[in-house]
Amino acid sequence: MTEPKRIGPEEVHQKLKSGTAILVCAYEDDAKFKKLQLQGAISLNEFKSKLASLSKDQEIVFYWAWAKEASAAGQAAKCVEMGYKNAKALLGGVEAWKRAGYPLVEEK
Repeated sequence: MTEPKRIGPEEVHQKLKSGTAILVCAYEDDAKFKKLQLQGAISLNEFKSKLASLSKDQEIVFYWAWAKEASAAGQAAKCVEMGYKNAKALLGGVEAWKRAGYPLVEEK
């Protein structure tokens, strides 16, 4: 399995604002996603439902709660194996996102 690229929170935030990237939570569990939802992110289940309609060049960034982004990288690697050339992992996970000053969505 090829190790996917990592991308920092500042770059992800800019790409989300410009609409050039999709940010996806690597959790299968929607309850965990709701607790750790980064602003602009979609759930893994929502992502899977859109996968067939995405361009193989679409930039997709996965994130995980912990700074060690192995699970996010694992999801990105699966996408690369399916032919999505631009799948990456958020460097530093949720903690890096918060340290950069970007918000989480408040759980309702």
